[in-house]
Amino acid sequence: MPRLNAVSQVWADSLEETPFQTARREAHEEIGLPDNDQSLPQPFVVEHLCELPANLARTELVVRPCVALLHSYDEKTGQDADPEVTLIPKLDAREVAAVFTAPFHNFLRMSDEGDWGGSPSDWYQGAWTEWHQSNWRSEYILADIFPSSVCWP
Repeated sequence: MPRLNAVSQVWADSLEETPFQTARREAHEEIGLPDNDQSLPQPFVVEHLCELPANLARTELVVRPCVALLHSYDEKTGQDADPEVTLIPKLDAREVAAVFTAPFHNFLRMSDEGDWGGSPSDWYQGAWTEWHQSNWRSEYILADIFPSSVCWP
């Protein structure tokens, strides 16, 4: 079963670039994820699923989250791979301080899974803010830094 993880950071170069093209290009520039499926090692394929509502970043940039599934199993060949082993991030230190993965379903839940000894305020802060006569959601996701789960440039 594929595991969904969240990775974020998007900047559009032009109005002609779609949000998914922007996300793939930025992921390539910042963490080394190939920007097209032809450049991905076998058996990986990226399936674009949806776009989430736009958020306003602290830097007053609008962020359009894009959700994609990184398939790591090829049903035709039976080939399977672990993305955290095969797709080792190649971070650009000028752009990224660190990268981590987290189960995507945790971002969709109203409450935490199980008892992990903390509260949502320990990892998530969100608030509505007005900017240019529009309401925008500002969200801050905080991550514990464990050497085994974080890649540094």
